[in-house]
Amino acid sequence: MDARIFLRAAAAASVLLLCFVEYASAKTFASTLLWYKTPAGIFNEGLPIGNGRLGANVYGSISKEQIALNEDSFWSGGFRDRVSSTALPAFPTVVNTLEGGDLKAADNLWNSNMTGNPTWEQCFQPAGTMFVDFGHNASLAQNYNRSLDLLTSVNTVTYSIGSILYTRQAIANNPMDALGFRYQANTTGSLNFTLSFTRGQALRSVNADASTRTITLRGGGTLDKTLEFTAKLKLVTMTGTVTASSDGTSLIVNGATDVQVYFDGEGAFRYSSQATWEAVIDSKLNAAITAGWNSFYQQAITDYSSLASRVVLDLGNSGSNGVVETRARVANWKKNNHLSTDPELLTLLYNYGRFTLISSSRPGSLPSNLQGVWNDQFYPPWSSKYTLNINLEMNYWPAEVTNLPETHLPLFDFMKSMQTRGQGVARSMYGANGWVCHHNADIWGDCAPVDSNTYWSANTMGGAWVSLHLIEHYRFSGNNSFATNVALPILSDSLSFFYDFLILNDRGYYVTSYGASPENAYLVPNGYPSNGSVVGIDQGTAHDRQVLYELFKGFIELSQATGSTAGVAKAQQYLSKIEPPNIGTTGYILEWSKEYTENEPGHRHLSHLLAVYPGAQISPLLNQTLANAALGSLNHRLSSGGGNMGWSRAWTIAIYARLFQGDLAATSITNLLTNYISSNLFDLNGGVFQIDGNLGIVGAVCEMLLQSHAGVVHLAPALPTTTLPTGSVTGLVARGGFVVDVAWSNNAFSSATIKSSRGGTLALRVAGGISFKVNGAAYTTPFNTVAGQTYQITL
Repeated sequence: MDARIFLRAAAAASVLLLCFVEYASAKTFASTLLWYKTPAGIFNEGLPIGNGRLGANVYGSISKEQIALNEDSFWSGGFRDRVSSTALPAFPTVVNTLEGGDLKAADNLWNSNMTGNPTWEQCFQPAGTMFVDFGHNASLAQNYNRSLDLLTSVNTVTYSIGSILYTRQAIANNPMDALGFRYQANTTGSLNFTLSFTRGQALRSVNADASTRTITLRGGGTLDKTLEFTAKLKLVTMTGTVTASSDGTSLIVNGATDVQVYFDGEGAFRYSSQATWEAVIDSKLNAAITAGWNSFYQQAITDYSSLASRVVLDLGNSGSNGVVETRARVANWKKNNHLSTDPELLTLLYNYGRFTLISSSRPGSLPSNLQGVWNDQFYPPWSSKYTLNINLEMNYWPAEVTNLPETHLPLFDFMKSMQTRGQGVARSMYGANGWVCHHNADIWGDCAPVDSNTYWSANTMGGAWVSLHLIEHYRFSGNNSFATNVALPILSDSLSFFYDFLILNDRGYYVTSYGASPENAYLVPNGYPSNGSVVGIDQGTAHDRQVLYELFKGFIELSQATGSTAGVAKAQQYLSKIEPPNIGTTGYILEWSKEYTENEPGHRHLSHLLAVYPGAQISPLLNQTLANAALGSLNHRLSSGGGNMGWSRAWTIAIYARLFQGDLAATSITNLLTNYISSNLFDLNGGVFQIDGNLGIVGAVCEMLLQSHAGVVHLAPALPTTTLPTGSVTGLVARGGFVVDVAWSNNAFSSATIKSSRGGTLALRVAGGISFKVNGAAYTTPFNTVAGQTYQITL
């Protein structure tokens, strides 16, 4: 274990960490510790923990602790075949109407006939809420502190009442697949509380048993009984008494000193019967108890830190601005509004993003959804599901580049169910082969259209876009078995759909039969029926073409790398007829098939710039003219009011970085932190927690420091010139399996170290194309590397 992590864990275990002298400790941990002097008042102030499958959000309340609990498969109900019976017969009419030029009529036809029935999917729902009622008078509490340590994942609360020090810890253990909570008093017999577990809706029963020291909650989805589940709390104490409340729903602890509570929940999504999943719960909780708190706690830290410690980012020292509690730091940032005032707050946000990915996506879990694995509402905004027109993809931007490829695996597992569901949608909506997914999916991989507006619903690229993650995983890992057995079957099946769905336009290019530019719309121009009307449907939007370019190109690349020839010639033929990005008379990238006037110039989505990021079709290293047009497009969107959500700003930062605009990327970082981050660092979308911005900012910052998509490993491609003058990052990963450390000073690259994980050719570029040395010799051309060997890059 890293020495820092060992000392941190020891400090947390002995409570020394949280009884720190404010200035010294906050300064030491300004980049890795969230801490507060008051409890959370709302969900968006709580501090989360998670092991991938299970999640908890801890409020740290003094009198009555509140902990929102989640399990990733507790959703509102079962799968429904939502494809409308009118879709298949209406499909050719929609296409013919579009081709005939009646854009508004085609839009209306789509909305009337092609949307799903019902229009909504299932939603992610809470397991319940755990309350620990201490009955403490909050006004008497002194030296209150709650914290989340991003080096160890330990969540801690401490305070004193009189001479008694109370300490609480919460931690998520992935290997044992359970959550653990510890409550201590430093005076023997001074711990008294009532433990309860409840749920606001679809609660079947709750029973407390003092003999087994358990509270068992049984519940299910609010819409049907497909996803019934059991969730259990099991209490351990060596001192004091444990009795059940008179109503049999709570456990009452008196005269204890040290109490542990373990949590697990299981249900019908993974198991065939209640008896089976309850046996699994008991097995996991008993294993945790048998191991004992110290073993459970240390194992959780070791497991988490083995992932979190792979990358270390240093953006400079915040000095006195980093010594205050996190709530005040966020507030101060909003006032001072500049990276130079508290650079470690950005580092903290970066580390927090990686923490949330590790905590919400691990092998065996479902993918991280719109809120990761943390949700306290039964009908959360956007159903807290999987949105496929940027959000789910953004969740996994940090997975490969920050050396967390394990967190990517749940997404690939989920895509297999999406493929199966999407095959049914392709057949029943379009009479097509292969698989298709529109702009959302739920726990069942439901791929039918959601909602009833072409702006977002008429998007057939959801499955194709998320499939690009298969390609990226291969580019980083070089795992031929993964390419052959996982990636290529899904990619090939996606292409099968588009072979049926694409049509040749009058310019000889393949375009989608219909599509959208999520989630924007345009005005029907003069000379067309219903001119001036707002529509979202089109044939061959820039977004569609850019996704298809990456999809076909990636399929060919993986096939050739693994020696497969199946389908390659056909894919090459189609790729050659995917129209490249076009530039309009304004000098910007055209968003639609023609130079239509956009309905919302400052739209939050940047769908027509996917070719810059996360795609690779547009780069200053490949085509400066297109890069300039993309830059103009982005500047225009922002000047018109775009980038007005956390995830949108994260995408903006990444695109600016890909265009080598470090100062503009830094400005957007400041904007994101100023406007879209809550006091607990949750990313906000209109005041609603969405995890995509937390994860997107991590990927975007990486693009400022390292890029590898354009045929070279590019070191320090987009450093800002006016802020973050000195810093370093260790452990990033470039495509080809190169592990990269980069350092800079005076806003310029200073040195790097590159380790080749599997050999292969290494092409390098530094900053704006300056000269440099590799192991002391001038670099002139790409060279073959040796697996396991390290290369020093200096000026």
